[in-house]
Amino acid sequence: MKVSKPPELGVYITGLQLHNAAWNEATSSLKEFNPSTRNITKMPIIWLKPIEKAVLEKDRQSSDALYYDCPIYTADTAAHLGTTGIVGSLELPSMCDPAVWTQCRTFLSTEI
Repeated sequence: MKVSKPPELGVYITGLQLHNAAWNEATSSLKEFNPSTRNITKMPIIWLKPIEKAVLEKDRQSSDALYYDCPIYTADTAAHLGTTGIVGSLELPSMCDPAVWTQCRTFLSTEI
């Protein structure tokens, strides 16, 4: 997706890198990475759209979708991670149990 102007509602986020997981473009969800390759994936542009909490909760109740609350750090290596480098988190869709991503220490990083 190429961005030529800001969205009418919300914001676009660019420049995030996904660590210890891969991104499945077809399903727009997390997938396991191939350990024989680099474990960092450049994330596509993410569109954050505001939504009422009640609407979100209703959608979640009627769906079997799984989400991993993925931390976002300013550091780009696991050796530098800690609570001081956290800038937030994003709920990323997953095709498997989110505990898998916690065990893999999956995270997003950005340069601020």
